[in-house]
Amino acid sequence: MKQNIAAAVRTLVEPAMTEMGYSVWDVTFYKEGQEQILEVELENDDVFSIEDCQKASHVINPILDEADPIEQAYALIVSGAGLTRVLRSDEHIARAVKEGWNTELKLFAAVNGTKELAGVITAFDKDTVTVGETKIERKMISKMTSILE
Repeated sequence: MKQNIAAAVRTLVEPAMTEMGYSVWDVTFYKEGQEQILEVELENDDVFSIEDCQKASHVINPILDEADPIEQAYALIVSGAGLTRVLRSDEHIARAVKEGWNTELKLFAAVNGTKELAGVITAFDKDTVTVGETKIERKMISKMTSILE
């Protein structure tokens, strides 16, 4: 359900954000304490500023108010994608490969004696991710985070 909300919100806001010169990096909907949080992470070709967050928020809020894709109360957070980025989708992984981002992988179980792996993702498909020469099954990865420099 929460993934469906995030996907629906992305579909709603992406055209307006593109028109403003932003790319939607990610949309997540999660619970923090008692509060539901909708987070929209954006990027642009320049340094993403607090003013960019404010401008985007002023456009996103009315879109969400009109479409009303979330039944319960929630807090909207609009932020820049930042220098540390969680890779959740194939598009994210493809970007990491293209840009040569250093990436940290956390694993559910040890592979080659470790539950953590770091390096540049050199390839991926629907079942595996390759970091350097090490091929890892995607189902073994709990989290992938790229650190941009």
